[in-house]
Amino acid sequence: MMPKSAPARPTCAGGGRVLVLCGLLAALPGMGLAQGTVPTLLVYGDLDESCPNCYVLSLLPEWYPRMQVLPYAGYDHNYFDQEGKNHWSEVMEDVFRWIRGG
Repeated sequence: MMPKSAPARPTCAGGGRVLVLCGLLAALPGMGLAQGTVPTLLVYGDLDESCPNCYVLSLLPEWYPRMQVLPYAGYDHNYFDQEGKNHWSEVMEDVFRWIRGG
């Protein structure tokens, strides 16, 4: 039986990572973030009902200095506001700006 290989990690130009799901908290210790060598962006909507404690994500850069946390006030898990308007274009603009270093 062949050993399972580790799943591919999403990377950006320059080796950075964009994390868009707050469910990744359990995976953080094994992702090489503690060494502070991988720039990482974590984005989430602060009204995400699947992650009621996402507000603590803003504390992560204290322990992971190369991580930037970008919460979206008033957006749910899929970046919709309370009126049902989709804000993916705003989120993606911010993600691409971060990837480009701006």
